[in-house]
Amino acid sequence: MTTHRNDIIDIPLEFKLACLVQYFNEGAVLQAFIDHVSFYAALSKDYFKGYREATDALSEYIFANTQGQPSEAFVKNREFASQCTIGILKISIQKGNPKKKKVKSQRFVKALFNTMERSYSADKLYLDEETVLNLNEDFQLLCEFHNHYPKEYLEYFMSKIDLADHTTRVGLNEFTENNSMAFFVMLMGGLIDANVHNSAKPATELEIEFLSKLQQLHAKVFIIRNFEKRKAIYQEFFLDHYNQTNKTKE
Repeated sequence: MTTHRNDIIDIPLEFKLACLVQYFNEGAVLQAFIDHVSFYAALSKDYFKGYREATDALSEYIFANTQGQPSEAFVKNREFASQCTIGILKISIQKGNPKKKKVKSQRFVKALFNTMERSYSADKLYLDEETVLNLNEDFQLLCEFHNHYPKEYLEYFMSKIDLADHTTRVGLNEFTENNSMAFFVMLMGGLIDANVHNSAKPATELEIEFLSKLQQLHAKVFIIRNFEKRKAIYQEFFLDHYNQTNKTKE
């Protein structure tokens, strides 16, 4: 087992705000993202709710940052890696249930994982002193195949999470493709059984007041049709709640 301890992950403020507003545990959200990255989904066009969004978010980063260098993990086993990849592609074009095809492809994923020489990935990654992220085989394979560190993928995902932007787009019906935010919204809708929320506890007066003010704000900004102006109002509102929450913890 390998562990990366010194890769400090930078958590953007907007991601912190989104998690706070949704009562999400930041580490649990990142773990859910990792768990939904699929090597099979990266090679196929099949749709699996959550897996497609998470994998496509990661693929966005890969395509934007590719340097055209061959994978360092399969220098000694390129032919074998090619055969496994072709095997997965053949499964992907077959007719049948996407989930069953994904399961069928796992023998190739396992074979690739057991063969590769790791330069970028690790079994575990520390988010902080108390939170450890477990990196599955699919996630690690996509690190090694494209010569990227886990930190890069996770920071890209977090950089695309902006609740003020999303709330504004919903209100104005102005949507753009954002696979990272789409995955986050699925978590908001209860995508997984595993609990991504912070420990259950009675709502505080501050939280109750926040929810009440948020509903009032939705009505107040309805007449504001300018995207940037409306977004700025939500950003200020969420940031104020974030700062007030942190003050109560001091």
